[in-house]
Amino acid sequence: MLEITAKHVGRLCFSAFLSLGFILSGIVATSSHADGRGALYVTNAGDSSVTILDGTNYGPIDRIRVGEGTQAVAFRPLGNQVWTANRKSRNLSVIDISTQTVIATVALGGRPEALLFDPFLPFLYVVDSINNVLVILDLDTSTVVKRISVGTHPIGISISPHHDVLAVTNHHDGTVSLIERQSLQVIEQIPVGRNPANLVFSEDGNSLFVTFHNGVAVIDTNHHQTKRVLNDCPQPHDLDLVANRTHLYVSCHLTNQLLIYNASTGTLVNRLTIGHRPTGITVSEDGRWIFVANSSDHTVSIVNTRTQQLETTALVGQHPMAVAVTNPSTKPVLFKHSSVDVPELNRKGIATLPGSTEQLGTKLGLATILLGIPAVLGIASLRKRRKHRSRHANNSR
Repeated sequence: MLEITAKHVGRLCFSAFLSLGFILSGIVATSSHADGRGALYVTNAGDSSVTILDGTNYGPIDRIRVGEGTQAVAFRPLGNQVWTANRKSRNLSVIDISTQTVIATVALGGRPEALLFDPFLPFLYVVDSINNVLVILDLDTSTVVKRISVGTHPIGISISPHHDVLAVTNHHDGTVSLIERQSLQVIEQIPVGRNPANLVFSEDGNSLFVTFHNGVAVIDTNHHQTKRVLNDCPQPHDLDLVANRTHLYVSCHLTNQLLIYNASTGTLVNRLTIGHRPTGITVSEDGRWIFVANSSDHTVSIVNTRTQQLETTALVGQHPMAVAVTNPSTKPVLFKHSSVDVPELNRKGIATLPGSTEQLGTKLGLATILLGIPAVLGIASLRKRRKHRSRHANNSR
């Protein structure tokens, strides 16, 4: 029969205590990113917050209050920052990703719709839909360098792969403005169609894909005219290129689908059902994953670009609009909660956020079991020793 001594009980308790430390350490959110995926920052226009998702298992890490009506989001690699464009409060929020707190608010006076960091200069391009301008902000001096007049109600921006041309969609007049990056001058205004929204250049820069009311317009950037319209998706919202920019992904806002095209031929390759009312699209750094914000069911769809299948769905805040992905890291990162609490709003029909109370309960339950085992064994051992002493005392009498 197995005899358990006090020394054994002590060792079991110590081992269980270490196990408890490892289990409960997960309650303090740490994350190690892999496969080219950094943390995901999702703007929630409905509750003016940013949800941070772990880039490995897509659990919620933090929720940060930003400006009202937050829309676009962009990652600034050199500054280790994430910036958001807040339409209603008409300003920009700057998030330090090492502390997960808002460290600055930049007032512009207009209505920011889209953000783009210059790949070489310390410039931030901000699309201002009220004043019909593209604002160039110097990040070193926090001053406006220039305001470039474009079309009516601009809302989207992209830069060519050669970094020589900026393109801006003008939603109300149905055009795209082409701007020479070096001179910061408008060089062309191209008619597209009704309500152009978002856009992206092809790998060689010879084509520009633009979402508009009737589908996706494919613009010949050399001749400045539309050469083809992909009309499988009425009123698409956003789009992006992945896998060496050979496949075009388009979010179909009305049909709740993600369409995949051959970027060279315009052939429809696949059609995936994702969340309700998909909006912004972002690609992971390695091109293996597509992240789509679904505005009506408060989720983000994660799609594997190799299998072209929906991998999983993550819950975020209210009415998510856009997603930004930070650079992947091989080191664990400690995420701290913002000093400003964001109250959880009614999530009718939405399950409890994964990784919160459910995971905490599981961890505590497992910890209780691990601690309970040596405790029970210890009590049994003490009872056995007391009985042995009692019998020995009776025999002595």
